[in-house]
Amino acid sequence: MNERLFMMSRIIAVLVLIVFAGGCASFNRPGDDWFARDKAMHFGASAIIAGATTAVLIDNGRGKDESAATGFGVAVVFGIGKESYDAGIKRTYWSWKDFIWDVIGGAAGAMVASEM
Repeated sequence: MNERLFMMSRIIAVLVLIVFAGGCASFNRPGDDWFARDKAMHFGASAIIAGATTAVLIDNGRGKDESAATGFGVAVVFGIGKESYDAGIKRTYWSWKDFIWDVIGGAAGAMVASEM
């Protein structure tokens, strides 16, 4: 558990650093608060996607670490897809805050499912 937690925290830290290093202007958009109902929905959806993927893989004989990494990756891909949809098709904007909550939710869901 400690190694997995350490690995996931490093992945999250690297993603957050990449976002901040990019100097994203979308961090200060009006109405895009860090703690809003929308962010809870991003966290919850990503946790469910990652947890379900992880659980299915474990039930089918995959290792816990491999399953957790795959579940996390699937949740992040869904988060990227959602933000790409918002920016490209809905013509709103890419929200890095939403994406960070997707990453955190994916990590949480994968870790919880891999420990059950």
